[in-house]
Amino acid sequence: MHEDCENEWFHALTADDIREYQTIWKDEFGEEISDDEARKSGARLLHLFELISEPDSGESEPFPALTDRERLTLAHIREILTAGGRPTARSVAKAIGCSSSRSGARAIKELLRKGYFAKTERVNIRSN
Repeated sequence: MHEDCENEWFHALTADDIREYQTIWKDEFGEEISDDEARKSGARLLHLFELISEPDSGESEPFPALTDRERLTLAHIREILTAGGRPTARSVAKAIGCSSSRSGARAIKELLRKGYFAKTERVNIRSN
């Protein structure tokens, strides 16, 4: 996540927003999180929603079509990131029905090649 965007969303969350997020977190995951954890996680989630919901300006090339395996890979990565986690090649492989983390790494690389997301220093997709 770009630091500008992170700061924008981090400071946009009110105390009521944080309490509501903590309630949702506890309902979903059965554990409590601190105000700071809720603020950071909430800011990441809001930034993700902003990225996903940006309208297509029509100026860029459309994304190439996805195979079923690539759709599963992308859905898994989005699910992990939305929960504040870090996807791994092993978790991707499992999500697409493969036992080898190499298969997960290949699936990730294909999505990178097609431009569905970019690998950055802050979001490191590990192989194990």
